[in-house]
Amino acid sequence: MTGVDLTTELRRRAEQSAQALMQAARADAERILEQASVELEARRSAMLAKSQREHHAESRASIAAARHESMRAVLVARARMLERVMERVRALLPEACRAKSYQRTLGTEVAQAIEFVGATGAIVQCTEGLRGIIEEALGEDAVAAIEPLADGRHGFVAVGEAGRVKVDGTLESRLERLTPTLVIELRTRVEERPG
Repeated sequence: MTGVDLTTELRRRAEQSAQALMQAARADAERILEQASVELEARRSAMLAKSQREHHAESRASIAAARHESMRAVLVARARMLERVMERVRALLPEACRAKSYQRTLGTEVAQAIEFVGATGAIVQCTEGLRGIIEEALGEDAVAAIEPLADGRHGFVAVGEAGRVKVDGTLESRLERLTPTLVIELRTRVEERPG
C-alpha cells in the first residue's frame, strides 16, 4: 500500500467509525428521548390525577360547606319566623283574655283549680277584667280570696294555703306549655305551603 492509499483507507475507516458512532449516538439519543417522553407523560398523568383528586376534594369540601351554610340559613330563618309568630300570639293574649269563648269556660276552670289546691285558704289571682266572672263562678259563700294578678299576665293563678300548691291558668303559661307542639305544627304548615 502506498501512502496515498493508506491515507484514503484511514479516512474511509475513520468515516465509517464516525458514522457508526453517529448512528449509535442517534440510537442512544432516540432511546433516551423515548424514555424521557414516557417518563414525562407518566409524571404529567400523575400530576394531572393528583390535581384532579385535589380539585375533587376541594369541590366536595366547598359543596359540604355551602350545604352547611344554607341549612344554617334555613334554620335561622325558621327560628326568626317562629319567634315573630310567637311574639304576635303573645301580643294577642290580652284580646284572648277578653274573648267570650274564654270567659265562658273560665268559671269551670277556676272551680277545678280551687278544688285541686284546696279551698281553705286558697287565693285566686286574676286579671282585673276577670274578677267579676270568677266571683260569680265561686259564689257568695266562697272561701277563696280573689286578688289582682300583679305580674301583667292574663288569666288566673290559684294558690293553695301557704303557697304550697299552685295552678297557673294564665294564658302565657298555657302558651308556654303548647309552644313545642305549636312550633312543630307551624313548621309543618310552612313546609307544606306551595312556592
